[in-house]
Amino acid sequence: MAGKKIDAFAGLRGYAIILVFLSHYSFGANSKGLNITNWLGALGVEVFIILSGFLLMENHGNTMFEFKPYYIRKVKKFYPLHFIMLLMAIPFSVKPLLGLDIEKWIALFSQVMLVQTWFPKPDIYFSFNGVAWYLSLTVFFIAVSPLTVKIWNKLTMRSSVIMMAGIAAAEIILCVVFRKSAFAHWILYVAPFVRILDFFMGGGCWKLVQTCHNHKEPKYICNFSILLLAEICGLSFFQGQDNEWFSVVVWIMPVSLLIYSIGAAAKANITLKVFSNKGMVILGNISFEIFLLHQLIIRYVERLFHIHGILGLFIDVFFTLIGVAAWRVFTSKRRG
Repeated sequence: MAGKKIDAFAGLRGYAIILVFLSHYSFGANSKGLNITNWLGALGVEVFIILSGFLLMENHGNTMFEFKPYYIRKVKKFYPLHFIMLLMAIPFSVKPLLGLDIEKWIALFSQVMLVQTWFPKPDIYFSFNGVAWYLSLTVFFIAVSPLTVKIWNKLTMRSSVIMMAGIAAAEIILCVVFRKSAFAHWILYVAPFVRILDFFMGGGCWKLVQTCHNHKEPKYICNFSILLLAEICGLSFFQGQDNEWFSVVVWIMPVSLLIYSIGAAAKANITLKVFSNKGMVILGNISFEIFLLHQLIIRYVERLFHIHGILGLFIDVFFTLIGVAAWRVFTSKRRG
């Protein structure tokens, strides 16, 4: 059962990293001048965040949580590669740094400390290796992990369902209130104190899995959530992909249902082949490295070769995979 769950969640990460990659590669602009694939990244990020909350509870929900080794293990996993990519991003910002642009230096410091998502300015939280904003969220999630585990362990099933409904309602209210504000994208998509709701939602999905005894239910819910996501994606190709609703709110429930169904399927000894596909599992297992490498590689390829379209995409994918392989070799030798 554990193997099926690991494979299925790795496969889900594989799909998510494809969405994130495509969101950073421009195939053209829509009628409002925005990248037509830009909105896909929000769905991929939502998968990563909710799945992180689920796996926190899966690994620590029924055990004594030891914060220090957990924190050290997590930071050692992502910080070295993050720091290398930050150094590689500096050439794109040499002029403002040498010109003593205060905001750019604040951005650099915040990137080193991984606190950039606490600043409500895109030039800070998306600066240098822009995707590292997610690591800033990760640090915050790690900090609140002991509290997350404690709360979900104490809640009854009824209270858990109410809590999850409250989280979904809170995100809707936040979007209604802030979506037209100057800081809408930061508040709804970037700010740690809001994205913690999605992380917490993942813990709720784990809680619900503990009560699953119906062997047919997981497949039905999985199929429903996939169809729902496909329908939303289809609609958002034609309208609303630049709308703040598509940053987080429309994804939280179908993604939560999907993650619940995968966890419940493993408990019911069901294999969901669409997520256990070998190729997607391999991709999911290297999704972290792809995430940190790909956007900067896209920038370098565009700057050095001026290649766009499908050919540019293949070149970006090729160099990203080369980078992943090189990092894996380096880390394996370092451990050896």
